[in-house]
Amino acid sequence: MHLMGFLKKFRALAANILANLSSSLIVFYQVFLSYIFGGNCRFYPTCSCYAKEAFHKYGFFTAFAIVLKRIISCRPFGRHGYDPVPEVKFNV
Repeated sequence: MHLMGFLKKFRALAANILANLSSSLIVFYQVFLSYIFGGNCRFYPTCSCYAKEAFHKYGFFTAFAIVLKRIISCRPFGRHGYDPVPEVKFNV
């Protein structure tokens, strides 16, 4: 029983560390690289702001899936406009 508790705490810690690392990489992109690539995002908030909010709100694993879905939807002739981070309902 103690092993399961340890594994849950370890997963939560790993998710928190990965989320913080991902957010740091996004800030690096926003500060240094976004000006090179230009502001071409079809959505508001921009994909990098969306990703930072998702990682902050949900941790790494859930946010990674949400952000990946958003990035895949960003294509020519795809949708555009206001697209906030969704409220994810967790089944307990």
